[in-house]
Amino acid sequence: MRRSAERGFVHGMEGLGNLYMMGKFVPHNYNEALYWLRLAADRQDSDAERDLGLCYEMGFGVETNYAMSVTWLRQAAEHTNYVAMKDLGVLYMNGTEVPKDYEAAKYWLMLAAKNGNYARAMYDLGVLGSMGALGTNSQVEAFKWYHQSADMGDALAGWNLAVCYRDGTGVPRDQAKYIYWAGEAAAQGNAIAQFSLGEAYRTGYGVPKSKDTAMSWYRVAATNNQPHACFLLALGYLEEKTNQEAQIEAYRYMLQAAQAGHREAQFQYALACLHGDGVRKNYKLGAEWLNVQQWPDGQEQNSKWRWFI
Repeated sequence: MRRSAERGFVHGMEGLGNLYMMGKFVPHNYNEALYWLRLAADRQDSDAERDLGLCYEMGFGVETNYAMSVTWLRQAAEHTNYVAMKDLGVLYMNGTEVPKDYEAAKYWLMLAAKNGNYARAMYDLGVLGSMGALGTNSQVEAFKWYHQSADMGDALAGWNLAVCYRDGTGVPRDQAKYIYWAGEAAAQGNAIAQFSLGEAYRTGYGVPKSKDTAMSWYRVAATNNQPHACFLLALGYLEEKTNQEAQIEAYRYMLQAAQAGHREAQFQYALACLHGDGVRKNYKLGAEWLNVQQWPDGQEQNSKWRWFI
């Protein structure tokens, strides 16, 4: 890579700069990264321009400068970098680093989705539609974009498509299609979809009720550190009161849920520490968990989780 970069090969310059920026195969060296990325960007390499936008956004080797980040992303997008187009669209959609502008978001996301056939841009158009920003039939448009993205294998789009079928948003409610798309997203590693399939089997929503199948999906979701799955796994194991191994597993998952920010798990693990139930009695640790009692970001549990509890 270095040989090709030193001989003036632009993609070699960008590739070498990216390796130093990401610390892949070499230690992080932002000075080296910026040197090679700027050389490539000066030759209008759109990947290097996007990488420079990331450097300014994240403060990699430079002071964080959102204006410069947007400038480089826009330059990359104008040089037909579809990932940069998607990035710009998301920035305008969320009002991150730039004033919130749904029309600008739609413009850049449409370019990436239609010209670049970019599945993640299609998903983001679905999100934009869910926010009511795609015209009078915005929810229907959101459903269409989620479907198109999910058909291309985007797990987030697959889950959002499942939610559309579950809630009847932009499409009539359909339990079978909800289960199908939740299964597709779960198979692709989406933790919320994995947990939700567990919930479906626990409650019999669209599938035969089965505690064993529910617990299996909770275990899969727990490998992705899904807090609600960990908590319900713990409760499931706690039901086996005479099984010591099950009790050990219960509090292992309860701790995992607590560490992932599940408030009830934090409270239950605190009680376990105070009383010595399933874990060694530890008043100090119990008091610490009682004092946490919040999500990792410090925000109160909000309505978006109510369906899962």
